Amino acid sequence: MSEKLHRISIQITQSQYKLLKSSVKPGVSISSLIRKAINKYLKEEWKVERNDFVKEMIKDLDRLQKESIKDEKVLL
Repeated sequence: MSEKLHRISIQITQSQYKLLKSSVKPGVSISSLIRKAINKYLKEEWKVERNDFVKEMIKDLDRLQKESIKDEKVLL
């Protein structure tokens, strides 16, 4: 990932953590799952407001999806 990432701290429930942990596999980290969820939320909720910001998030989501497909092919 070439874009600079910012570190944040969040609190999640134990069940949320277990679900995230069970989704982890080579090339798919909890952080990447959270970034995808944030991008999906922003894409759905902020379509009209902050149009430029949403366009960037959509572009980022598309890039993450392409990376995910690429990672799946490597695992096969």
